Amino acid sequence: VGLTSYLLIGFWFEKRGPQLACKKAFVMNRIGDAGFLIGFGILFYQLGGKLLLPAAGGASGMVEGQVVTMFEAIKTLIEQDGHSITNPPLWLTAAGIGLFFGAIGKSAQFPLHTWLPDAMEGPTPVSSIVHSATMVAAGVYLTGRIYPILTPAAHVFVAVIGLITLVIAACMALVMTDIKRVLAYSTLSQLGYMILGLGAGAYAFALFHLVTHAFFKCCLFQCSGSVINAAHHEQDMRQYGGLGKKLPVTMACYLVCTLAIAGASIPWTEFGISGFYSKDGIIAGTVSYGHALHDTFGAAANLFWLAPTVVAYITVFYMARSFALTFLGKPRNQKLFDHAHEAPWTMCVPQIVLAAMAILTAPFLMGFWQSLIVASEPQVAWIQGADHLAHGHAMHTTHVYLLNGLAWIIMLAAGIILYIPGMKFSSKIAAIPGINLLYTWAYNKFYFDALYDTFVVGLGKLISMIAAVFDKYIVDGIVNLVALLGKAAAFLAGAFDIHLIDGSVNAAAAAAHSSGGLLRATHAGRVRGYVLIFFASAVLVVLAVVTTVIMFGA
Repeated sequence: VGLTSYLLIGFWFEKRGPQLACKKAFVMNRIGDAGFLIGFGILFYQLGGKLLLPAAGGASGMVEGQVVTMFEAIKTLIEQDGHSITNPPLWLTAAGIGLFFGAIGKSAQFPLHTWLPDAMEGPTPVSSIVHSATMVAAGVYLTGRIYPILTPAAHVFVAVIGLITLVIAACMALVMTDIKRVLAYSTLSQLGYMILGLGAGAYAFALFHLVTHAFFKCCLFQCSGSVINAAHHEQDMRQYGGLGKKLPVTMACYLVCTLAIAGASIPWTEFGISGFYSKDGIIAGTVSYGHALHDTFGAAANLFWLAPTVVAYITVFYMARSFALTFLGKPRNQKLFDHAHEAPWTMCVPQIVLAAMAILTAPFLMGFWQSLIVASEPQVAWIQGADHLAHGHAMHTTHVYLLNGLAWIIMLAAGIILYIPGMKFSSKIAAIPGINLLYTWAYNKFYFDALYDTFVVGLGKLISMIAAVFDKYIVDGIVNLVALLGKAAAFLAGAFDIHLIDGSVNAAAAAAHSSGGLLRATHAGRVRGYVLIFFASAVLVVLAVVTTVIMFGA
């Protein structure tokens, strides 16, 4: 899946943006995978050999015995070690958090969230199906699957990560002008809702929101693709305006899905469309969770339900903002407006189907989800206890309906009224002292990319430079020194061999040759010469003997 995402984000590989975005997505997912492998390794170390295989019909080679699931093995193991539900072992917390790091990477949670908005460099159909509805859901699904082994401390960690993600993503979606990036940050925020729901114990509603979100967010991206196609690949919403007249089907589908993500409902009733049931269920779970943690964290525990409630209002506002800037008001680029046209039926039909599913998902699946809530309660209680888990207990509380049942009406109207004229009023609001600082921070994505470029990429480059210098001047220097010494030794050995060894041999040969030349002169082949030399030698010997006798005495 990661490879598929990498290749699809970099589909337009001749452009610099997709090149960088696909590498960024791949590397950040590998960081999350590293934590996932560590958590998996902890479980393997603790449970290795404790899981038995079934007989499988008596096939040879299979180990016969009772099937033991991972959850049952963990329960038995912690009981044998003297731990309990309220006092789980540290390794189980570490394993759960480690496995959750895989979800942080794949579902783009804080602090590995920056790759998903950049993934919008890929084609819009890829953004629609891969980076909003399916691949990014894998991390949420993983967290739901490992839910029974998450300890209370791991739950807090998961909830905090989801809480941070949904807040900062909503703030960034509020100020973006690229229609795909608004939806990308919206996806981040909704994924944060799901992760927060899993951490807070409302896991059934978190998984329900996973399904409902897949339909309406997939449809929203499809609609944005129709708009971009009609606008000749212009993605800046400031250039739009009034496109609802040219794209009525796209506008209707976009509006339906905007209401779905807003959790539209009839106020003070239990009737709404898909996002209402799933998102409000998560918020209700955070209310229960915040109350359960009040003794531990004090007033700070209220953030677990207060922040997602406020973000519910922000969600409706930025979706109304995108709808108004795109489809309502007067055209702000007349040339673009004049050439705009409705998408072909091959693009409109999927939008209509997805918009219909965004409405019908809740009635079709509510019964199934309620049964899931009831059936799964005892399965998770063995390690967590069900006292603080929501599982829908607080879903129908009056204050939740009061806050979120009105959110979509109030903020939808505010967003549409404020942005029908374009950015005329909002730009003045953004220039107000104090607000402009927050606007700048959000528009620059809270400087996370700059932070990573400075402390991660920059540190990596610094380490690379130090390693290069060490390699060039220390490692290569030693190698080159050894090579130089080898060359010097070879030179000295050559000089010794040539001038001393070979010189001695050549000198002996020259002496032999010279002495041979002298002796050769005495062999002229003349007898009288030989006689003369003989008598001269005899005279010299006699003189030598006589001289010796005279000098030393006889």
